[in-house]
Amino acid sequence: MLILSRGSGAGHELADALLVNPYEYGGTGDAIHHALAMAPEERRARIGAHARVCAREHNILPLAGTLIAELAAIE
Repeated sequence: MLILSRGSGAGHELADALLVNPYEYGGTGDAIHHALAMAPEERRARIGAHARVCAREHNILPLAGTLIAELAAIE
């Protein structure tokens, strides 16, 4: 289970993560407990959502295609 700091800036992309304020020890401990006690089905669904976001948003193929096109255009 992914636990992120609210200040990390990634919470908007990884909405299924558990967000915490790392300076609030009680809340962080509660999030860790929640992650450990989470039903396996919920955990799988949340992790699957993370993987889909990462695959969709951070795919290297468009960048690679652009780079190859630019290299091919060099005379």
